[in-house]
Amino acid sequence: MGSSDLAATFYSFDDLCRQTTEACTTAASADDFGLSRFTVQHDAAYIIPLLRKALELNPDLHVMLSPWSAPGWMKDSGSMLG
Repeated sequence: MGSSDLAATFYSFDDLCRQTTEACTTAASADDFGLSRFTVQHDAAYIIPLLRKALELNPDLHVMLSPWSAPGWMKDSGSMLG
């Protein structure tokens, strides 16, 4: 999971490089199949608290997550773009 076109920066929950407004390219030899760098820290300040508030207001709320792009290290191009 990670950012969409509506996010201020490009990011995923398992980046191997620092994501910015211009997505970085991960080296072909880099991988994290063990997901040791997985974190939702990027969304901890805003998105997660708002989701919790929404669930508090409506406990029957259903949220669907849809990945926009795999992390760069999972793609042949090494980039989240394209």
